[in-house]
Amino acid sequence: WPWEHASEIRHEIEWMDGHQQILTRWLGRIEGLLGQFWPEASSILGISSATLLNVLAYYGGPNHMAADPEATKQLKKWGGSKLKQKTIQDLLDSAAKTVGVRPKAADIHQVQRCAEEALRARREVNQSKKRLKDLTKNNGTIQRMAEVVGLATAAVLWAHLGDPKKYHCAN
Repeated sequence: WPWEHASEIRHEIEWMDGHQQILTRWLGRIEGLLGQFWPEASSILGISSATLLNVLAYYGGPNHMAADPEATKQLKKWGGSKLKQKTIQDLLDSAAKTVGVRPKAADIHQVQRCAEEALRARREVNQSKKRLKDLTKNNGTIQRMAEVVGLATAAVLWAHLGDPKKYHCAN
């Protein structure tokens, strides 16, 4: 492989890692906000769930979602076929009956901003994973390693530690 291609892989890994760190920070903030305003939500949908992040970016919290007659339709749109009707109902019920503190307008705006940034970082991570898949598709070594540790980890190992076939003790 030409060195330029190895550099592309390293740069993509760096980009992905940076956005993964950003995503982690935003998810931490969202977790704190949900603990205050809608503690049940993250036990129904995981904190990093695209569906939950879309709910928070759109509604900003439980009250607006509970009041929206179109909420079920919105949730189905965001969750697609993977989102079960029971999960939708559980989330709607929790929004209507949350034990959380009622958020003020500024709180809702903050939740929306955090969720939007988390979604943005999540998209960047996913795009980087797709780009890595494309960049490494013709590298048999990375593909074999990916079967064991996953593509992103295999690409990181290959980019930072070199091709294992070139190790003096490859066996």
